[in-house]
Amino acid sequence: MIVFFVLVRRKGTWEETFFVGIGTMLGTWFPDWDLGFGIGFHRNPFFHSAFFPFLAWLWYRRANSRWIGPILAGFALGVSSHLFWDTIHYGDVRWIPGASNDRIFLLINAIVGAGIAWWIRRSYTKFGREKTMPPLPD
Repeated sequence: MIVFFVLVRRKGTWEETFFVGIGTMLGTWFPDWDLGFGIGFHRNPFFHSAFFPFLAWLWYRRANSRWIGPILAGFALGVSSHLFWDTIHYGDVRWIPGASNDRIFLLINAIVGAGIAWWIRRSYTKFGREKTMPPLPD
């Protein structure tokens, strides 16, 4: 997360860091939720891709909550880190033949997911959607 904050050249508040952290934890676990459909469905291209971070970006464009930006940026970052880790440790993506094709697919989607996370973070800080984080309720 520190690298993520450095990339956008802005130090986040502790509240923002907390909500980005929650989103990141959810994002790192999310691609493995396909195990609920059985081990034969694990690492399918639907869950192990930037598809869900892209959906998060589409949802963010219409969201009005002040906390949704940091959570969705963290989610996209978490999915991206999961995909990058699977790239390093040979994640066999179902329905994609060839070991190098699997890794290329995962790496491209990890880069796209990180780009989506960067864009969400940049947009809620630069374009005034959430310039300052509101105080936590007492």
